[in-house]
Amino acid sequence: MPSSDIPPAVPPATEWNAWYEWDPADDPPPKPRRRGAGTGASAQGEAPPPSAAKPPSRAALQGEWGERKAEEWLVKNAGLVPVGRRVKVGRDELDLVMKNPATATQPAEMVFVEVKTRSSRLFGGGFGAIDRRKRHALGRAAMRWMMRNADCPMRIDVVEVYGDYMTDRVDEILHQKAAVPLERRIDALALGCGPRGIRSGKQRFGT
Repeated sequence: MPSSDIPPAVPPATEWNAWYEWDPADDPPPKPRRRGAGTGASAQGEAPPPSAAKPPSRAALQGEWGERKAEEWLVKNAGLVPVGRRVKVGRDELDLVMKNPATATQPAEMVFVEVKTRSSRLFGGGFGAIDRRKRHALGRAAMRWMMRNADCPMRIDVVEVYGDYMTDRVDEILHQKAAVPLERRIDALALGCGPRGIRSGKQRFGT
């Protein structure tokens, strides 16, 4: 065999680096991995970074502002004593829980207040938003709160607040006492709630 046809000998391992110089162009670029393919923090057992909490919406801020204004108004003009705000009772929530102190002629009374805040009357008043389902939820929450915390008469009021939270402008506040009557199935539990029972108005809703 002619010497020109003899392949060159492969250098030993100790001389490989000197014999071959690596060129980045020899290797193709790595393929991009699909999202969640196993290289993130979750694949390594690490908790993902906590996401930033969403800021409250305009409606939420307006509602919270209205509840504060309603509470201040009831303390100043109706003589009620604050007990709690946004009180969770099971799956329901009571905007304001207040107490009407006892007098020489009447015993103490718990007052649960539903607050409706509106910027204007353009789309109707707040009281009109309290439908049959909302009345039932309010009565259910109020009765459950009473069974756990108090033994006295009670009523459910509605306060409408008109204004703007951004400028802290209050245009009007309307207060309706005992505006939400209890349903019969809830009012039946009033037998063990104080000497006068539960004040629920003359009307009854539901069965």
